[in-house]
Amino acid sequence: MEQFTIIEILDGGVKHIEKDERFCLACLTDDYERLVIWGSHDNTNNLKAVSGKQPPFVIECDFVEPEGRSAEKYGDAYWVGEDDPLSIIE
Repeated sequence: MEQFTIIEILDGGVKHIEKDERFCLACLTDDYERLVIWGSHDNTNNLKAVSGKQPPFVIECDFVEPEGRSAEKYGDAYWVGEDDPLSIIE
């Protein structure tokens, strides 16, 4: 697991991606990298944990390297899956 300091919530908060029936929350880290937290109708735990916090704050989580056209388009550096462990450190 790795720690990230979140300095900004991007794009106005949680977004619903209708075609995939998923949700995402894009955040900016203190290294100015884009970290995206994913969720679904069945699991929004990570989204709920982060979306109510006022930056700056620190999270500890597992992540995967983004792939595909959308990751390239938005410049995503990290993806945190809905089932990946995530906790708020402060």
